Amino acid sequence: MSHHTEEWRPISSTKGVYEVSNLGNVRKASYVSKILKARKDQRGHLVVSLQKPDGKYRNFRIDVLVSFAFVGERILGGKVCKPKRRHKKRRRKYRSKAAMNRRIATSKKSWMVKRRAMIHALASRDGGQICRYCKVALQLCEIEIDHVIPVCQGGPDHIDNRALSCRRCNQLKSGLLLLWWLRRLENKKKYKGWRGQSRKNAIDSVRSMLGISNQTQEIPIPQKQAIKPAVVSAKEKKEAAIQRRRIKHGLEEETTFKMPVKMIGKSR
Repeated sequence: MSHHTEEWRPISSTKGVYEVSNLGNVRKASYVSKILKARKDQRGHLVVSLQKPDGKYRNFRIDVLVSFAFVGERILGGKVCKPKRRHKKRRRKYRSKAAMNRRIATSKKSWMVKRRAMIHALASRDGGQICRYCKVALQLCEIEIDHVIPVCQGGPDHIDNRALSCRRCNQLKSGLLLLWWLRRLENKKKYKGWRGQSRKNAIDSVRSMLGISNQTQEIPIPQKQAIKPAVVSAKEKKEAAIQRRRIKHGLEEETTFKMPVKMIGKSR
């Protein structure tokens, strides 16, 4: 059998209604001139839709039809014309994940380098890797960097406002100012589990930082400014809103304010 000649054989599963050739073409036995159109399935195989004897249509793989017609029944577990799978998408995903992991590693490395440089600068300023409050020697894994004036209280994020601290002092101080924390340290009811030389060192260091050198000197009582809500009438609110609109649109105070067309539509 030469490669140029086309040989047709009946398809046994359709009881001879359809025929298949050695070149992979499928046609109806009663309508020889028309070759059925094939399409690809999800796995990349060429399939064709054929009508079974019960009247229902089903997709048949062309490579399987050719092998059944010209070779015979396939061996149990055997595969016919296995298509090549493409792994381009997987490789791209893997490459992107690897690149992402590399970026994460470099960012972590740069963060660790900056942190160690900050610890080295603070240790050289304060005379070693010790807690600035309780004066306890710290290892590199135990060091925490604390803001003396907390950022939530308006403190700057600068090296002059930073200090080496242990976990206990950093957690107990949290967002308190030094004056408030000193009053808590002086109160014996607070921090009952923290006693000994480290607590005394914390009191002395906070006193020295605040400029209270004498032990008998009284600590000034920090006062909270009570903010009372201002009672504003509806008329004053309306006038304030008109004034804000004037300032926003660059109008003078003497001219009467006219609401723009866009704002009129929104107000309705």
